[in-house]
Amino acid sequence: MVPFLEEGDRVEVVRAAPGDLMRGDLIVFLRAGEVVVHRFLASREGFFLEKGDAQGRGNWAPWPEALGKVMALWKAEDRCDLAEDAWSRRMAALGRTHLRAHRASAFAEKLPGSLLRRIFLRLSR
Repeated sequence: MVPFLEEGDRVEVVRAAPGDLMRGDLIVFLRAGEVVVHRFLASREGFFLEKGDAQGRGNWAPWPEALGKVMALWKAEDRCDLAEDAWSRRMAALGRTHLRAHRASAFAEKLPGSLLRRIFLRLSR
């Protein structure tokens, strides 16, 4: 989740259900036995779209048995309450930005030739 989360940051997580999530929320789940913190972007019939902030394209995954939502984070000694209005708006904006990046990346993968794909991705930023 770099650059949003950095080494040494701490998070406060609560158990969540799929209906509790909004685009841009940080979610915590297990993938192949490892704890993953990524951004929630969308959902559809039994699946959700998650994406790390440093990734170009997200991943559709089945809903996990246990799901957490990050409610607060500490950067150094400063606590950021993600439920506050200003943070909530910022998280939603980041969610929209990352969803656009995911869609652009998915579209670019279908283009013929790596040069055309690189040009499209550069222009879509």
